[in-house]
Amino acid sequence: MAASPDHIEISKHTIRERAVAFSKHWAAATSEAAERQLFWNDFFAVFGVPLRNVGFFEVAAKRLSTGNKGRIDLLVPGEMAVEHKSAGGDLDTAMDQLLDYLGSLQAAAMPQLLVACNFQDFYWRDLETNTAGRFALSDLSRHVELFWWLAGHGHQEAFEDEEAANLVATGYMAKLHDAVLTSGYDPHALREWLTRILFCLFADDTEVWERNAFKHFLFLNTRPDGSDLGSAIAYLFQILNTPDEARATTLDEDLAAFTYINGDLFATNLPIPSCDEVTRTALLEACRFEWSAISPAIFGSMFQNVMTPAERRELGAHYTTEENILKTIRPLFLDKLEAELDKAKSKRALDALHDRMAGLTFLDPACGCGNFLVIAYRELRRLETELLHKRAVATKQTGGQVMDVAQVCKITVGQFYGIEIEEFPARIARTALYLMDHKANLNVSKEFGQYFARFPIPTSPHIVIDNAIKMDWNDLLPSSQANYVFGNPPFVGMTMMSKDQQEDNRLVFEGPDAKGLSTGRLDYVACWYEKLLNYADGGIKAAFVSTNSLFQGEQARSMGPLLTRNSFEIAFAHTTFAWTSEARGKAHVHCVIVGLAREGTTKVKRLFEYDTLLGAPRELPARNINAYLADGPAIVLAKRSEPLIPQLLT
Repeated sequence: MAASPDHIEISKHTIRERAVAFSKHWAAATSEAAERQLFWNDFFAVFGVPLRNVGFFEVAAKRLSTGNKGRIDLLVPGEMAVEHKSAGGDLDTAMDQLLDYLGSLQAAAMPQLLVACNFQDFYWRDLETNTAGRFALSDLSRHVELFWWLAGHGHQEAFEDEEAANLVATGYMAKLHDAVLTSGYDPHALREWLTRILFCLFADDTEVWERNAFKHFLFLNTRPDGSDLGSAIAYLFQILNTPDEARATTLDEDLAAFTYINGDLFATNLPIPSCDEVTRTALLEACRFEWSAISPAIFGSMFQNVMTPAERRELGAHYTTEENILKTIRPLFLDKLEAELDKAKSKRALDALHDRMAGLTFLDPACGCGNFLVIAYRELRRLETELLHKRAVATKQTGGQVMDVAQVCKITVGQFYGIEIEEFPARIARTALYLMDHKANLNVSKEFGQYFARFPIPTSPHIVIDNAIKMDWNDLLPSSQANYVFGNPPFVGMTMMSKDQQEDNRLVFEGPDAKGLSTGRLDYVACWYEKLLNYADGGIKAAFVSTNSLFQGEQARSMGPLLTRNSFEIAFAHTTFAWTSEARGKAHVHCVIVGLAREGTTKVKRLFEYDTLLGAPRELPARNINAYLADGPAIVLAKRSEPLIPQLLT
């Protein structure tokens, strides 16, 4: 059963105590009509859940045996159905009535747990485990385990980690994608439509608006056959893009309760898809998943991989792991910021560091679905929260009563820039940054006891759809304003490049610094190095993941002079290791990570070596890191036509 993790802080002991008090309070209740809704509202409160957020009273249904219309007294779609009788009512008859109604429900609304109740007694049946039982109201505290799922304990779908949750979530999105695509909906529009649906699903479970508001809107305001689903969602998208003051005064209160989002997510009017029962069922099933469990950092890549059924790969096989992203951004900037935060003690020092962090800019010129940007943003927000906590202690403002969190949080997605050649990954990257921003805001809320959300979205990440090799990066972010450039450009070997990629190579290496260096023999990722070398201002630091062949043999003879001719040095490097996904269908690529800075600006060079391709790195100090990623002088080996040792000829 689906959990409600927003309420996981309610302990089982507290729930049992509340159950005892509930039993005493309702011991004398008798009238179904007068008191049943109050009874069940109080029942859900035992578990810390407002019933209006998860269920509905008086849901229309039909008796399978007679065809007569009736109503289910209480339905939590996909979870629980209740038939309530007055005191002394026959619970066997009530359960039979409930079972008779189930045939008229859609699959997405079909409950697992059935409960018949007459105030004094409960009769329950679990359709999934095929178990049943009875207990008296006075014994509720001894049977609350049946309902742990309401408070986030017990029966909910459990995940070992965020990756496992992402895999399940992507499966839901894939099913929905296929259902809409089957109708003939434009594939281009479908991808943007799905990114909006993703945001709504996430918002439903993370306090962007009232919990389950999107799910309830779909359940109550669309027909079971799904024929009006597309138009209803289009109308909702329009509401999400309309400020409160501009909304119609006659707007239904359920729609008026949805938060104005802004941030360009819902700005464009999309074609309205023609939906059916299969589509509606797929969407309502997706609503049952706990979307707060996903990681925006890697969900986007998984999401992208399922959008073309004919080319669908095994889920999770081709995304960049968080571990490998951190190998890049830690020595680039994160370790330094953490050290500065640890050193800062006074309010003045903390404020100065905070202002500097809020002024940093980050560019990924091959951002894909935004994995690097999202992880970097998450880590920067983590540091900001730690800084604010340290500042509160230093100024005796603990408890969240003095410091206004909304005023002091300065890090925004507007500090992040990306270039992506394909439209859909670029849209995912932008959406993933919004989702991570909201997750970070919830973490700040929890830390300081204040609710903090940035809606309407005040600023947007700067993600452009373009060929990073042909465009001028200054058009997106002037080099004088850039601080860090990083990413994972395409892994394409020299012999595997397409005609367009070969053209990119010729275009980018036409400058004088590449003269005589056989740059046509370089892997495609070298194009990003050359673009960086010609873009970077004096203060920019950068790091790219690269195919390891770029810093071996013939290619190293080109890369070394390219760096020195442009007055750059290697500030840190990870020697060859296996760049892998931890998911099923692992994709292994032998790669390196190379950090660059202007000559003479790196006080301590850091070299990370590996005993095995899949092992952990060992950090070694280095006097100089050369083009072969070794601690040694900046030399390159000359090309030879005969062995260095003549005896090898014999």
